[in-house]
Amino acid sequence: NVCFCERCLAAFRKHAGLSSGVSLTPQAIQNDPVLNKAWIDFALEQSKRMIIKWDQRIAEARPGARLFINGGQATNPRVMTDGRLDWRRILPHIGAGQMFRYIGSPQASATSFHVESLKSLELVEGAAKTPMMAVLTTGYMRVGERMVFNYPELTTLQMVQMAAIG
Repeated sequence: NVCFCERCLAAFRKHAGLSSGVSLTPQAIQNDPVLNKAWIDFALEQSKRMIIKWDQRIAEARPGARLFINGGQATNPRVMTDGRLDWRRILPHIGAGQMFRYIGSPQASATSFHVESLKSLELVEGAAKTPMMAVLTTGYMRVGERMVFNYPELTTLQMVQMAAIG
């Protein structure tokens, strides 16, 4: 999800207001806090522009249809840094969104999931009137060519809890 081609680096320089003398290697961007913050902002804006184009193309191909984004919870900072997804930036430009959280054990607290879901929804509240959902999965793993859920009964129970709680 990171590109260091000449075109992207030139666009980043322009976005961040950097001179041509500033070294823009992956290591420099990762290790310099100012460059890293600017790079993340650049990447999030790039993602937003791409999402806007996708939504427009979907609407052109099928009037009334909109883009639906599935991504991690807004409370997880890695969603922005690794996933290049800032819910507040994209919500005005999509039809609906779904935040997910993976919990890989039956001991995981459904209560903590609900608390994190509410915090995530509060973080993006007011960004747009876009329908949002929070979804829990206990995770899965690949076994050969199949994806296998470790605890399907727990996933079902937690989905029912989510529907009951709202």
